[in-house]
Amino acid sequence: MVFKSDTFNNLLKKIDRICGTLEPTTRRVGFLRFAGQEYLYGTDGCFEGFLLISNKAEGKIFQNYISAVEIPLDILKTFLKDVKGDVEISIGTEDIFVKVYRENLKVRTGIIDKTLDFTQEEFSKVDKNVLTKKLDFVSGYLEEGNFVDLFFHPTYLELISHNYGITAYTKLPLETKRVGKLALSFVSVRHFVKTLELEENDEFLISPIDGGVVGTSNDNYYRICASYLQHSSEKIAEVVRNFEPKAYVEVERFSNMLKKSLVAGKFADVVVYSMDDELVVNSFQRGIVYKATTDITTKERILFSFKTKSYFLRSALVRIGSKKVLFGTYNEYVILSSLNRERFLVVKNER
Repeated sequence: MVFKSDTFNNLLKKIDRICGTLEPTTRRVGFLRFAGQEYLYGTDGCFEGFLLISNKAEGKIFQNYISAVEIPLDILKTFLKDVKGDVEISIGTEDIFVKVYRENLKVRTGIIDKTLDFTQEEFSKVDKNVLTKKLDFVSGYLEEGNFVDLFFHPTYLELISHNYGITAYTKLPLETKRVGKLALSFVSVRHFVKTLELEENDEFLISPIDGGVVGTSNDNYYRICASYLQHSSEKIAEVVRNFEPKAYVEVERFSNMLKKSLVAGKFADVVVYSMDDELVVNSFQRGIVYKATTDITTKERILFSFKTKSYFLRSALVRIGSKKVLFGTYNEYVILSSLNRERFLVVKNER
């Protein structure tokens, strides 16, 4: 099979994002043959990508009965770095052969047991850019060991996450006959977000399945493993439904205050509270104290105070998607919202 070098390197860039860098043993690129088509394959151990290559090159890669092999991804990336022209790839009984101009590479392959078995799922249409940005919002402030919860309803999808007392909530319209409650690993969601950023098509199809979530775009297929959730989203959804904005703050100023508060350390505690017509940020750790204020524009008096970690609050805030952040309270919670009231951060009100 003969590829243009730019075409094949773009495919490898997607595989690179699918695999991620946290687990070196998963940084492998697979070659699959399924239903007469050939694919590149990558995984981080949970998130999988199947990238169609039959429509991007001439000829066939597999020269025998073998239909699924893999080699180390970084060996292929290194060999193809900065190359121009055609890339010729073929797979024999035990080796893969790669040729570029006057250079040749032969790598012993490993046979893998992998097939593309979910192409006939009943997918639902969603805007890829909206899905990417909302997944980025609920996952960008998390850390390893955290999860993104997806709640599939007949007409919409809720995306929820929690970290250091912060709950991020958003939703998007989605017509689906398959409902479900699934928890996705933070690491795999981040790899998914970074991969979606490279997808050329604005339309994406998605569906919950047993034990995971699958999606497709441009004849590329993706799957993320997931665990089932026992709880519902009703409690946080009720808080968001009852949000009434009482004040707002400029996101840039608020973000800069939180950034400077990191002088006390990446995991410094921060207390954010209202005082008359000001928003106060106060962080402290190991004898270092930072305090700053900014104007808070109110339409009625609002009293709140909450404590979390500066780093994670700022990471969530910069993804809220507007130049101003709205503030409100409901029962024992403080609610921060984007101007269009589509993205929410909920914290416990300690005042």
